[in-house]
Amino acid sequence: MGVLGIGAVGGTFMAMDETTDSALWLIPRSTPGTPGGPHAVGEMVVDSNGVLYLCVAEGTPGTWIKVSHGGIRLLNAPQRAYNSQTAGGRFAPGQIRNVTIAGAVPGVPSNALGIVATLQVFETVSTGYLTVWPAGVPRTSTSNITWFGPNQKLSGLSVVRIGSGGNISIYASNRTHVIVDVSAYIL
Repeated sequence: MGVLGIGAVGGTFMAMDETTDSALWLIPRSTPGTPGGPHAVGEMVVDSNGVLYLCVAEGTPGTWIKVSHGGIRLLNAPQRAYNSQTAGGRFAPGQIRNVTIAGAVPGVPSNALGIVATLQVFETVSTGYLTVWPAGVPRTSTSNITWFGPNQKLSGLSVVRIGSGGNISIYASNRTHVIVDVSAYIL
């Protein structure tokens, strides 16, 4: 059926024919990502990878959000991304380590933007805290886990953006072992 105009601008979109569930068909662009040039709020494009984008602020090139292919994807089973017992030993006070996640952890694709992970500290020495953040940017002033004495074993769920090189950074303020288990990724 096509577009039925309502008012001077805009329209109501209807199925191409009444026998399909198709409400709108956008022909994909020949390139990936958002388009350049001036754009207005409400424009939608599909890129060469089939990803749908929506313009939410006008401008050149406008501000775009990804409407499709996003969200959280659960792994079939949690995957161990890092264990200091087998990679580097116990953290020294103030030590930072980078861990490759995107494309390296089974089931996490190279284009993942973040992860949902269980972080664990164990065999702690004295008090301390653990901070995890995207690699390549300054460390945040927050903590993901805080411990209050020796020989503690604590864990917590965290959502962490993946940084440069597909890595996350881990900082331990005091001596401890660390485990990172990934249960989902974010596109």
